[in-house]
Amino acid sequence: MLMALNTRDFNHKKAYGYDRIIMDADYSQVERAKVNDLKGVTSMVRFGYTENGQVSIETFKNIKVKEDITTKNFNFEDAETGVLFFGDSVSVEVVNKTSAAILFPKAFNKLGHFNQFTLKWAQ
Repeated sequence: MLMALNTRDFNHKKAYGYDRIIMDADYSQVERAKVNDLKGVTSMVRFGYTENGQVSIETFKNIKVKEDITTKNFNFEDAETGVLFFGDSVSVEVVNKTSAAILFPKAFNKLGHFNQFTLKWAQ
C-alpha cells in the first residue's frame, strides 16, 4: 500500500478537474518513495488533518496512474512533470494522533506527528 500525505488540504479536484483523484506527485517525489513500478500500486492511503486536529485516514483501491502530467503548486500554477493517482474510496476514518501512529507507524513518529514525506510505502 502506498501512503500519501495531504496535510495542507490541497484541493486536487480543483487543481486538475478530476473526481477520483487521490494525489499528485512530481517524479522526484516518486523516485524518493522508490515507486519503481507505478502500475504495481494497487491500493493507497491518504492522510490529512481535520479542522480539530484529528487525523483523517482515507483508503483507496483500484488505483490508476496518469503519467507525464504537469503538476500544480499550492497556488494552482504549473509546476513539475509528474503523475496523478486515481482510485475508488473504500473507507474514511478519523482518529486521534496516537491512534494514527499505532495504525500506521511508518507514517508517524511516537508523538503522533507525521514523518516528512509525500509518498511512502506502508510495508
